[in-house]
Amino acid sequence: MKIGVLCGGNSSEHEISIISALDLLKRNNDYKFLYLTKENEIYYIKNPTIDNILSLKGRRVFFNNSGFKGIKLDFVILTVHGKNAEDVMGGILDFYKIPYLGSSIYPSIMAMDKELTYLKLKQMNIDTLDKIVLHKGSDFNINKYPVIIKPARSGSSIGINVVHNREDAVNWMNTAYKEDNKIIIEPFIENMVEFCVGFCKDTDVIMSRVEVIHNQKEFFDYDEKYKNRKEDFKHDYLSDDAIIDKIYQIGKTIYNNFEFEDIIRIDFIYSNDKLYVNEINSIPGSLGLYLFEDKNLLDKLIKNKYRVYYQHNQIKKELDRDLIGLNSKK
Repeated sequence: MKIGVLCGGNSSEHEISIISALDLLKRNNDYKFLYLTKENEIYYIKNPTIDNILSLKGRRVFFNNSGFKGIKLDFVILTVHGKNAEDVMGGILDFYKIPYLGSSIYPSIMAMDKELTYLKLKQMNIDTLDKIVLHKGSDFNINKYPVIIKPARSGSSIGINVVHNREDAVNWMNTAYKEDNKIIIEPFIENMVEFCVGFCKDTDVIMSRVEVIHNQKEFFDYDEKYKNRKEDFKHDYLSDDAIIDKIYQIGKTIYNNFEFEDIIRIDFIYSNDKLYVNEINSIPGSLGLYLFEDKNLLDKLIKNKYRVYYQHNQIKKELDRDLIGLNSKK
């Protein structure tokens, strides 16, 4: 099977997406590197060094019916992140009938929009932090500081900050609005612990280890998540079985009710013996594979998704000629 890894796109997480794709190529150098520029042009880059990526040293390819024009692929792994990429790319591949690893457009859009996620979680009676939703140009009133301000439709670490007074809030809103014209304000929880957990599905929902985030700052920001890699970042995993079981039950409910596919990551906040769902990532960085102990998980998911896709598409889809004929005579 010829497999491509698709990264990039017109997103503020463009560079993070490239890192995710390169991480997968370290696992399997037979994967083909597909680079989506910020102008949404696709290039197959045979030797994806940083210089070759930036100089577009590769072959231009195009979406085609049931595949790509310019490269033969059987399957695509999505490693796009952020608005205008992670939320829509599944729909584009569905349109062109290209099988892929990743969730479809509906749950992806829901997860990308923090307001929609919040409303869905509240409907499901799952604890999450209360939120104020503002649109660009709106006035606001915050009764208690500090608060977290973040774009409503962006990645889990882009345009986010903790602010301690109104002046700082106004200044940071201007930054957040550069990412999205809708922003979220939520309370900052002192002395909280953050958990990152991966979920996927075989016959039932599978959960990864629960990673405990040790923040150097007030929250797990962009620099800590992506710039302090390897030797600066320590992976620590939760051992409390009671909390782990509760996380699994919440995560399983979310996975099934949102109708996610393949690997997702859910970020939790834990404070005063209470779990809050913070954010959901439909395509986590590097697919969150390091969270799972099964080193063959990616291959298993690809084979299963490929099989299910072709079983579904073997169903013959014929037009109802009688219906068209009857209505065309009216």
